[in-house]
Amino acid sequence: MHGAVAEITWGGLAWTALLVLSAIVLSRAQGLGLEQRLLIGCIRTVVQLVAIGYVLSWIIRGQQPAWIAAAVTVQLALAAWTAGSLQSPPLRGARAIALASLAPAYLAVIAVLLLLVIRPQPWWDARIILPLGGMLMGNAMTGVALVLNRFRAEADARREVIIARLALGATWRQAVAAERRSAAQAAMLPTVSALFTVGLVSLPGMMTGQIIAGADPVGAVRYQIVVMFMLAAVVGLASTIALEFVTRRGRFEAAPRRAG
Repeated sequence: MHGAVAEITWGGLAWTALLVLSAIVLSRAQGLGLEQRLLIGCIRTVVQLVAIGYVLSWIIRGQQPAWIAAAVTVQLALAAWTAGSLQSPPLRGARAIALASLAPAYLAVIAVLLLLVIRPQPWWDARIILPLGGMLMGNAMTGVALVLNRFRAEADARREVIIARLALGATWRQAVAAERRSAAQAAMLPTVSALFTVGLVSLPGMMTGQIIAGADPVGAVRYQIVVMFMLAAVVGLASTIALEFVTRRGRFEAAPRRAG
């Protein structure tokens, strides 16, 4: 029937495993050595998504603010942990920096969405907060990880140049201004690229899901525009806060070297 939701059965889902199997076979044939990682990744994907599906169903049916807040806290903690773990070389206190960057950025953007844009009833509707919050934190997490890694790499590679700027009388912030710009640009590049190509190269997941579920494409477009704008905002805010933290830390760590 026209407009009916195309439901995917478990049997239909099993057929998609053949697509992954083809990737495993190609990896084997080309000697890429990715077979085990692909297989483990697919198993983890199924287990994690099925588990979170049941958890989300339970939370959404209950609509208990305490459980919604707990779920958001877990999302934030995992995002901060992951962003901190992606630092190479490891950065002392990276997870704390990530949490201090992600939390205010998330809260600011989600507040605007809930109170001014979508305005669900009740405002703590789990159907809105958890999926959109997950998108916010996932993208912000990537931005924070990128900005921390890039700034540290740039500062390390250009250490002599930075020291020369300091010797000429520049403040620490002036001395690392170019490195800060490079790190900020690296953090924002995936989001900016998505803004340029959305609708032309790709139809994003949220819009595609709504259309498949039978929503009006124009209404789905409005939701997707909101999503793209909120992602740009949260990545910009979180990466800026993280960059400020790591810049201040660099200044204090650099002080003994300058004095010596």
